[in-house]
Amino acid sequence: MTPNHLHFFRMLNTIFHPSARLLFSTYCRFSFKNFKPCKFGFSAVVYLSLLVNSNFAFALNARQFVSRPATVQPPLAVLYDSLVPRLLGGGLVMYFVPFNTVGEDQTDQPNWWKECPYTKMISPQGVREAKAVGRALSSLSAPIGLVQSSEVCTALTTATFLLGNPSIRIFHTPDLNPVDLQRQAGLKEQVIQVKIESHLQAGIWKGTNSVLSGFKLTPETAPHPVLAELGSGDSAVFEVKPSGEIILLARLNWRQWEEMTNYMISKVKKSKSQRGSLAKR
Repeated sequence: MTPNHLHFFRMLNTIFHPSARLLFSTYCRFSFKNFKPCKFGFSAVVYLSLLVNSNFAFALNARQFVSRPATVQPPLAVLYDSLVPRLLGGGLVMYFVPFNTVGEDQTDQPNWWKECPYTKMISPQGVREAKAVGRALSSLSAPIGLVQSSEVCTALTTATFLLGNPSIRIFHTPDLNPVDLQRQAGLKEQVIQVKIESHLQAGIWKGTNSVLSGFKLTPETAPHPVLAELGSGDSAVFEVKPSGEIILLARLNWRQWEEMTNYMISKVKKSKSQRGSLAKR
């Protein structure tokens, strides 16, 4: 039903308004000696009026129905449906890399990676992205236990924004520092890989999820290939089997965390609405 159609029905509704029918009847009565033809015309007017009014009402209802936004499932709805219950149950590991940054690392300074004035900083856009993920985790009520972060300022800042809860302690570890820093410390690639793998495997507290805030790894140092593919603000969610096997459940960027949360909230609201409708019947 287009706006032009609605305008047409409104126009006809005005023409065949009850007051217009009364004027038509009065005009016929005093202008024609034989009232029968005019009476027939009057009946036709009444019939058309009823027809127009019913069509007009249908048009308005149709317009209201069409204007209601349909619930559209996101492309990753199946993934979200399976992942969220796992997050709520705990036992998973979330690995984050820093969000969008600005500035340069002043590597000529001693222990530069531990001093924020000498390192890159999370950009305003990166802060918004990190806070969006933090809100998503909070809205989902995903329980978070152990949180470990690299010593580098951008990783620590990322972990802080993700948690949004100062009561949760962030443990600093050089094992999550960038690969270049660990190489400078004399560590071999295999040793770096084993250290990171140990944090993935042993960082889970019962009934909670673990958060690791580190950096993109190299293919040679990554315990799982996806850790060598993560971009700015990306994350990977893992399940670690008792045998030590690391299984990738999802790779998400900040927009997908936000989308997943909005999708699950809309599902809960829709479910409550349906239960309310059934209760009224």
